[in-house]
Formats: sequence, structure tokens, C-alpha cells
Amino acid sequence: MSDPVIPKPPPLPPPPQQRPRLQLPPRLDLGISAAGTARAAVTTVWDPPASQASYPPVAFYFSVQIDGRSGDCSFQEVSGISLAMELEPLVEGGENRFIHQLPKGIKQGTLRLQRGLAMKNTELVAWCRQVLEGDLGRRIELKPVQVSLLDEMGQPLCVWSFENCYPVGWDIEAFNADKNEVAIEQIELAYQTCVRMK
Repeated sequence: MSDPVIPKPPPLPPPPQQRPRLQLPPRLDLGISAAGTARAAVTTVWDPPASQASYPPVAFYFSVQIDGRSGDCSFQEVSGISLAMELEPLVEGGENRFIHQLPKGIKQGTLRLQRGLAMKNTELVAWCRQVLEGDLGRRIELKPVQVSLLDEMGQPLCVWSFENCYPVGWDIEAFNADKNEVAIEQIELAYQTCVRMK
């Protein structure tokens, strides 16, 4: 007897062609179809431009310069960056629906710098003592102040420039034996103009 003939297996099907890559808008999720069947969620990664990579910026990374120097300018908190327009109400005779609001001028706040209680011989403390512990017969020294909000590389994202600043308040927080906290001082500066440079 002759040997049985073993049939050859059928050839393998050709590999499927690679599907084209979907080009979807940033952060687009296809979710669930109208028929209720689940569809694959496809999300693309969006790389923002370098100018927008750090927006919105964080509020804890900032620097302060007084008179162009930053040696004695390490602060825990900076506040008081504000501008407001003062208004004068004007009542028009015979008009009862509204009151006119006329602009008068720009009102600045006071810049408040908060930090741990510094030593007596530091430059900023000496400036505060000269203005607040002296008499008004001595000329008040005015200095420029610059506040910068920084990105992750330490480069300024936003910069505010304050001109003709001088101390008007120097507050030492209360000492409390029941709390384990650092002694804090707050220095309040009046300024003539506030301009956002960047």
C-alpha cells in the first residue's frame, strides 16, 4: 500500500494593513456612541507653546527686589498689588433710572511684604527704622520695588514695578506660647505708581 497523502495546511492570510493614525483635536474623548456601544477613547497629547507652558502660573514662586537689590528680600507672602479708579456719583435732575459715575482718579493700595522676623542690622529693617522711628524733619528715602512671578526655570513670567516706595507700616505678629510658629513681621509700603512690565 502506498503512504497516505497528508494535505498541506491552507496558507496564512496576509497581515492586515496598518490602520491610519487618527488625527484628533487635543483632549478629544470619543466616549459612548449614540447606539450605546462603548467606543475607544482616544486622547492626544497637546504640547503648548513655550510662551504658554507655564500658564496659569503658580503663586508660590516669586522674587522681590528693592532698589535693584534682592539680598534682603526673601518674603513668605506678597500682597496689595491693586489699582482702583475712584468714582464720583452725579445725580441728573429728572433722571431716576440711574446715577452717573464719573471717574476721579486712580487709587493705589499699599504693598504688604510678610516674612520671618529679621535681624536689626539688615538693610530693609534699617530703612524701616529710618522712616518710622525717626521724625518727619528728616527726608524720607524713596526706593523702587519690583515684584516678579517666576516660572519653573526661575525666569520672570509677570513683573510689577512700583515707584517711589517708602515704609508706612511695620507690624509684628503676636507672640503666643501655645503655638509652635515662626515670629512674623509685615512691612507695608506706600507707592506712587504701579505698572505691570510683563
